[in-house]
Amino acid sequence: MRRLFCLLYFFITLSLVGCINPTNIDNTSDSSNVNIDLDFSQVNNVNNDIELINKSDISDVLLEKDIKDGNLFIFTLDNKDTIYGGLKYNNKYYNLGVVSEPSPLDSNQIKLFDLNLNSSYVFGIQGIFGSHTLERNYFHIKDKVPYKLLTLSGYIIEKDLDNDDKTEFINTYGTIPTTEIYIFENNKFFVSNLNNILNAESVAFNRDKAIFEVIYKKGQSKPKLFQYDNKKLITVE
Repeated sequence: MRRLFCLLYFFITLSLVGCINPTNIDNTSDSSNVNIDLDFSQVNNVNNDIELINKSDISDVLLEKDIKDGNLFIFTLDNKDTIYGGLKYNNKYYNLGVVSEPSPLDSNQIKLFDLNLNSSYVFGIQGIFGSHTLERNYFHIKDKVPYKLLTLSGYIIEKDLDNDDKTEFINTYGTIPTTEIYIFENNKFFVSNLNNILNAESVAFNRDKAIFEVIYKKGQSKPKLFQYDNKKLITVE
């Protein structure tokens, strides 16, 4: 009887071990071919400090650009210690808010621009704060008035990452790089923080190769490279 019990125990143990197939274990951190779904959340709480102003309040117009929705410009008030964004639209003048600290008008830093995003028209202003931080503000017309959609600060790139004719917005900031991807859908911006999703120490974007370079926290995994494709990250060999 004891011998029979031992044999039964032996075969049951073998059966249980056989059910644990190593190939079914999710070992994401060591896998060389991983697809990661990205979670995108809507950007909320954008500071819409836009107000009507009188033309006479404008001291100096420093730069201007004719756009589809009127005349976009940057200007100073009497104190001249702050640069504001402005829009002339339907014969009304709007102060779009502070867009830059006073600095020489370097075309690589202070810019007026417009974009066609997924059949929507967006315009914006790039300014500079401090010695290195670029800031881009994006606007559109909603209910016949200008409305701010998004403010990005850091190293900002607008690029179609997966060749689907839709622009993604990559924003990297911090001494240890944090990188976010923004997408524009239904006249709204959505964001995904790659450091949080990957549980990574740093995520940097290689513009020339369109690759995200990921360094994980100590002891987690070796550095990895990823490409973006339709709201996913795909490992690069």
